[in-house]
Amino acid sequence: MTLSKLFRVFFISAGVLLLVTGVAKAVSSFGSARILNTPDPIIPVNYKYIFWILGAMEICLGLFCISGKKLLPKSILLAWLATSFMIYRACLIWIHYQKPCPCLGSLTEALHVSPEVVNAAMKCVMVYLLVGSYTALFWLWQQHTSKVPFPPCVD
Repeated sequence: MTLSKLFRVFFISAGVLLLVTGVAKAVSSFGSARILNTPDPIIPVNYKYIFWILGAMEICLGLFCISGKKLLPKSILLAWLATSFMIYRACLIWIHYQKPCPCLGSLTEALHVSPEVVNAAMKCVMVYLLVGSYTALFWLWQQHTSKVPFPPCVD
C-alpha cells in the first residue's frame, strides 16, 4: 500500500471519528443534563452552545475528510482542530481542572459508559488526529520540496 493510499485511509477513519463525536455532541446538546447549562472552565460559555458549535464543526470536517479529494486542505484543517483540542486540554491541566472532559455530553450516561473511559478514549482520538494530520503535512511538504529544484550556486 502506498503512502498516499494509507493517508486516504487515515482521513476516512478520521472523518468517521469526527462524524461520531460531532453527532454525539449535537445530540447530547439537546438533552436535559445539568452540565449543558454549566459554563466551560476555559471558555465562559455554557456547554450546550459549545456542543452545538463544535458538533457542527466536527460533522462538517468529518464529511470533508471522507469526501474531499485533496490531502493538503484535509491535513491543514485536521491539524488545526487536533491542535485546538490539545491546547484546550493543556489549558485544563494549567488550571488544575480535575474532572473528566464532558466531550460527548450526556450521551455517555445514556450508553452507560463512565466519563473516565470516554475521557481516555477522546485523548486517544486527539493523539491519533494530531499524529496522523501532522505526519500527512510533513509527507506532503516532503513531496513538494523533492519536486522543487535547488537554485544553482552562484560563485
